[in-house]
Amino acid sequence: MNNDTQTLLNMKKTIEQSKTALARLEGELSGKLKQLKTDFNCSNSAEAERKLAKIDKAIDKDEKTLKEAISKLQEEYDWS
Repeated sequence: MNNDTQTLLNMKKTIEQSKTALARLEGELSGKLKQLKTDFNCSNSAEAERKLAKIDKAIDKDEKTLKEAISKLQEEYDWS
């Protein structure tokens, strides 16, 4: 086998491996998107990021409210 033939065979093998890897990754992506829809009712990653930002904002607000309530209780009951 000459060098050009070997090079072409190596390229063909690489292409086939890449096709297989691509198919596997597409399957994984499909599964993750399905899980995102099932678990969080989001159709895509952008929607999930918006929902996460909203949840983070609510958590921050709740933490602030809780800290304020604790401070108020500490002042009222002279806790230190």
